[in-house]
Amino acid sequence: MPEPALPEMPDECPGEVAHRPPGRASLGALRYVVFTLPHELATLAYHNKKLLYSLLFRASAATLLEVAADPKHLGAEIGFLSVLHTWGQNLLHHPHVHCV
Repeated sequence: MPEPALPEMPDECPGEVAHRPPGRASLGALRYVVFTLPHELATLAYHNKKLLYSLLFRASAATLLEVAADPKHLGAEIGFLSVLHTWGQNLLHHPHVHCV
C-alpha cells in the first residue's frame, strides 16, 4: 500500500518575511532526516541506553547544525525536533533518531 502524500508546506511561515533579519534564508521546504545507529552497535546500545542514545542525539544534532551552517548547503542557523525510536517495524531493536 503506497504511503499517503504529505500536505504541501508553504515556503514562508506566516509573518516570517516581516520578522526575518536582512540576509536570512527563508524556511523553504520542511526537511526530514533519520540517523540510524549501526547494526553492530545495537546490542551495546541496548545494554548502555543512556550513554549510547545520548551520543546518538548529540551526534545527529551536531551534524544537522554543521551541515546547515555551511554556505555550500543552507548557510543558516536551523531549529529541529528529534525523536528517538528504539524498535523497527518488525519489533526488533533498531535504535534511530527521526529529525524534522
